[in-house]
Amino acid sequence: MQLANTTQVLNIVNNIVNNSASYADKGANNTRLLAWRISKCNANTYTKEVQDIFALAGFSNRIKVTTSKYSSATFLRINASFNKE
Repeated sequence: MQLANTTQVLNIVNNIVNNSASYADKGANNTRLLAWRISKCNANTYTKEVQDIFALAGFSNRIKVTTSKYSSATFLRINASFNKE
């Protein structure tokens, strides 16, 4: 299995959460960590749907939900391989 690149992750997830990524951080080994601000009540639904699509496509990206310790914001966070365009 392989990691989806940033463009692939953005295309898949933006359509599911009906929102664009909130931010992207540099990760280790030429990766990026993309995050979408989501509502806490939709977190499980979004996570499951993204996991299912990634599995069908053969991607092994790490997908997790985090909550900010400074606010009540909830984020769907996904690592991706970095692609230069």
